[in-house]
Order: sequence, then structure tokens, then C-alpha cells
Amino acid sequence: MSDQSTASRFRRKKLYVPGTSRNKKYLTVLLVVLFTALAGLAYIGVSSGILEKENPAIPQHLFLRINSERLAHNLPPVQIDRNLADQAERRSQEIRGSPLAYSPLAGQNTGEITDVFRYPKLSWAVSSISLEPPLFDTWIAEDADFQRDILNSGYRNIGIGIASDGYNYYIVTKWQ
Repeated sequence: MSDQSTASRFRRKKLYVPGTSRNKKYLTVLLVVLFTALAGLAYIGVSSGILEKENPAIPQHLFLRINSERLAHNLPPVQIDRNLADQAERRSQEIRGSPLAYSPLAGQNTGEITDVFRYPKLSWAVSSISLEPPLFDTWIAEDADFQRDILNSGYRNIGIGIASDGYNYYIVTKWQ
């Protein structure tokens, strides 16, 4: 070997964990922010009930609100009839499958009255804001038949059924 040959030195780059390099700190911050946002959205989606097929709180709230309206007008409260509730549940499932095929006169010959309502899921899913009272008040104000059914002293039983698709709840009340 000659004295003039130089040893070539290869500089080895330091290995950094992604996002820990001084030049790439923004990547770590971005990933943490994205992960936190996705976790928050997932929590809100699961805890709010918007992803649920049925929301068991809706029939309970509706039943309590109907009876409070009846008591305010000195009428006896209605009772939930399991048979009517099953019929209302089946009817809500039918309407969910084909909302345009609903006929308000179907089943009127049995002496039972049926009211059908469609609510957006988001209105019941927001748990921090109680949208139920304004929606119920709007429901009564816009549907004279429903208000008449609530205030009918001849009705003693009610069945409430609910079904949903990805966007709406279909609520059916049957009176007898």
C-alpha cells in the first residue's frame, strides 16, 4: 500500500424515530392531533346513540310527555299495551323499509288510530342539548291529529314502535 492512499470514511446518518427529528417534529404533532380527533369523534359517535339502530329512550320520553300533556288537561294517563306496541313496532319496521308506501288509512278499520313520525337521528343523538321538548312541541303543533289523539279521553292504551335507518327514526304510535 502506498502512503498516499486515504481511507475513505463513510458517514453514517443517525436513525431517527419518525417524527423525532428536529426537522420533522410537526409530523409527530400532526399524528397526535389526528389520532386525538379520531378518538374523540369515535367516542361521540358511540356514546351519542347516533350509530344505534333503535334508541330505547325515545319511546320512554314520548310516553312520559304524552301522559304529562294528558294530565295537564285533566285526562287520565294512557297505559302502554304490549300488543299495540308490537303492532306499532312492526308498522315502524315496514315504514322504514318503504317510507313512500305508507298509507295513513291502513289499519283504520280495527278501531285503532296510528300516527307516524320521522325524526332525524341527529336530533335525538345530541346528548348535551335537550332537543326533545322543542321537537315534541313542534310535533303537536304541526299535526292536529296527533294532538287530538293525545287529548282524546276515550283512549286508554298506547303502543309506541320505533325503527331507524342510517338517517332517521320512524316512530309509530297506535292508540286504542
